[in-house]
Amino acid sequence: MKPVRMCSRMAFYNLSAGIAVFICSWILLALDVEPFPTWFYCFAWWSYILFIDSVIFLRRGNSLILSRTREFLFLLPVSVFIWLIFECFNLILKNWYYVNVIEITPLRWIGYSASFATVLPGIFETAEFLESTSLLRQWRVTPRAFSNGIHTFIMLAGITCLMLSAFYPRYCFSLVWCGFVLFLDPVNYRCGAPSFLKYWECGELRKPALLMIAGLLCGIFWEFCNYWATTKWIYTVPFFDEFKLFEMTGPGFLGFVPFALECYVMTSFVYLFRKKLGWEQEMCTRYRQTGVRPVPKFLLIICCSIFCFSVFKSIDITTVDSYRSFIHDMETIDKEKRARLEQCGIVMVNDLVNLGKSEYRQRAIQQCAAVLPDELGQWIQDAEMVLLKGMGVRNFLLLYRAGIKNLRLLSSQDSRMLRAALEQNSLRGNRKALIPEEAKLKVWITAAKKAVAA
Repeated sequence: MKPVRMCSRMAFYNLSAGIAVFICSWILLALDVEPFPTWFYCFAWWSYILFIDSVIFLRRGNSLILSRTREFLFLLPVSVFIWLIFECFNLILKNWYYVNVIEITPLRWIGYSASFATVLPGIFETAEFLESTSLLRQWRVTPRAFSNGIHTFIMLAGITCLMLSAFYPRYCFSLVWCGFVLFLDPVNYRCGAPSFLKYWECGELRKPALLMIAGLLCGIFWEFCNYWATTKWIYTVPFFDEFKLFEMTGPGFLGFVPFALECYVMTSFVYLFRKKLGWEQEMCTRYRQTGVRPVPKFLLIICCSIFCFSVFKSIDITTVDSYRSFIHDMETIDKEKRARLEQCGIVMVNDLVNLGKSEYRQRAIQQCAAVLPDELGQWIQDAEMVLLKGMGVRNFLLLYRAGIKNLRLLSSQDSRMLRAALEQNSLRGNRKALIPEEAKLKVWITAAKKAVAA
């Protein structure tokens, strides 16, 4: 345990650093200064985690980062691993995809790790902050014991939810956000790990209630940060795609409530493979009599590492829809003129879009690159289409070759007919192109309608 005085000093430093990084991130995002547009999610969330942990320590004298540092560090790879389980389900569900991702594989995977590692700390730190307040402090429920038969029934219900979401993804996609709670919580109870059934048995459901509130608060903040970021995720959830707050469908925010419970239950299950009972203040100093032996533990770590590597590759192939867009990929611009634009400082497609905000800069680029005003104006329109909901250059060129050359034409399309036209154009041109799914086309058409109306 670190000295309290030193931790208090560190808490003030962390608090100041978290606020400073958070504010600077927003300012530099607005100014479009890299790496903040690309890495904004990481800057925003890690500064929040640093901030909220410092507030918790100043209120309670104990926090996850400052007092339980080893448990905090242990949660980071666990957070990545747990979120990748949901990424596996998304390979089937196809409820979200990533856009404007870094094209360099090592950096991209670092970005995955840094982003996914915030999931557990974000929820747990928020829950601990709520626990340090008086919210629901006096709330008690009638204690209730659950038989082994009920445990088995709950586990079977959880397995059923997970199987239905995998085999009938269009209609049962939401069941994945409660399946692991039902499946694993009875297992945790029987093995002596922290369990919601145990809390209910003791008549204390404040912790799960605070976790649910924390999940909703984090979900709102996740979606708020994601909406403004350049590298982000887009949802294609069936049936609710017309009712969106930020990028998330309105009813989709309810999924963050059981998701927080799943994170807690899945983390408790992971802790069954350690001697410590858990990451919480009252649990991290308690130990089991037996733990997993070194050789099985080593093999388990190897298997988990292979799993993470495999899912990262699968995300690259299936879930990533577009990478950062550069001028040298814009085949609608003559190759020689692309080179001249790059020499004049227009390297990324976003640089072209920014030209549209300044007539002075447009005239300067026209002179520097020796291009006509009409040409530059057309390229700016093309660039706006490339950046529409992270469409990317590859998808833009697919639409362009099919005759959809501007936002107005795109806004008048029907998603089903457009996909059929893209398939026919691909066959006619003998191009083995990956045709976007109808749900993605609908996202672009909706965004194009809003852009044209504006």
